[in-house]
Amino acid sequence: MKRFSIISVLFLFSVFSPKLCAQNAVAYAYDACGNRVSRTVVLPSQSMAKRHTEETDSTSYFEETALKRSVRIYPNPTKGMLKVEVVGMQDSDVCRLSLYGMSGNRVMQSKATESMTFLDLSNCADGHYLLVLELNGEKTTWKIIKE
Repeated sequence: MKRFSIISVLFLFSVFSPKLCAQNAVAYAYDACGNRVSRTVVLPSQSMAKRHTEETDSTSYFEETALKRSVRIYPNPTKGMLKVEVVGMQDSDVCRLSLYGMSGNRVMQSKATESMTFLDLSNCADGHYLLVLELNGEKTTWKIIKE
């Protein structure tokens, strides 16, 4: 009888524990070619996880609530000047931007001291890059297309 009760308790715990230990989930969106174009962090409260695309200066930007701040990167694809905006950035925040080529080599590294940072990609070859934004020790990665 004791063995049966332990097994039943373990079974019930395994069935109901995912609901008790809810963690943040990540949802992805893809374009027609299969490239990931957005990432949404889904929080249990659903209040902070908002991702949308809006029109700004006739170019669209992607906004993601990540790293406890709202991040906007536009225009993507870019022809040269990429704008990275961290909404609500404070003076005490430490923000680093690193741009990597698809082969893994670091192309550019910059430190953001203000909420709006401009990255000049005009000297970079056309293609795909990964932008790693590190804010206070936490990282998020964005796919950047240079045309």
